Amino acid sequence: MSPDMLYTASHNLQALGFDLRSSSFLSLAPWLVMAVGSSAAGFLADSLIAKGYSITKVRKGLQTVSMLIPAIALLFLANPNISPMAAVAAMTAALGITSLGQAGFVANMSDIAPKQAGQMFGLCNTFGCLSGILGVLSVGFIVETTGSFVHVFQITAALYVFAVVCWNLLCTGDKVF
Repeated sequence: MSPDMLYTASHNLQALGFDLRSSSFLSLAPWLVMAVGSSAAGFLADSLIAKGYSITKVRKGLQTVSMLIPAIALLFLANPNISPMAAVAAMTAALGITSLGQAGFVANMSDIAPKQAGQMFGLCNTFGCLSGILGVLSVGFIVETTGSFVHVFQITAALYVFAVVCWNLLCTGDKVF
């Protein structure tokens, strides 16, 4: 989860000019799509593996899509002339597609370390929480300094692309531990 997603309501208020009620309601939409997408990702991964696709290809493919499409959506959001409804659609797409990572990165821990998957998840979640703390602080600093979310969206998109490269170089579906 990218820290800028935690600022959805603030973005809707500041950049898109929504009132508090509209901002709150529209900020919920991406999270609802993400909830449904997380479950759908598991079914999709299981069906691809059942059809004979390798676990490594399924994990790499779903995780790649779960990061590249949101990167594109975030670059779309970085356009200061974006319409409010297009911005909500882009944010919803970014979060919804990110949920495919539940069947990529998250499920991969059970593939590579079946007996230590809980420990792996705990370790990864710890680093994820730490980066989330730093990310939220960074977003606040950038928005306060620049008065805009543009750089936040651009930096996050770049980090997604970097993560895709790393993931595809290092990911395996084979047991490691």
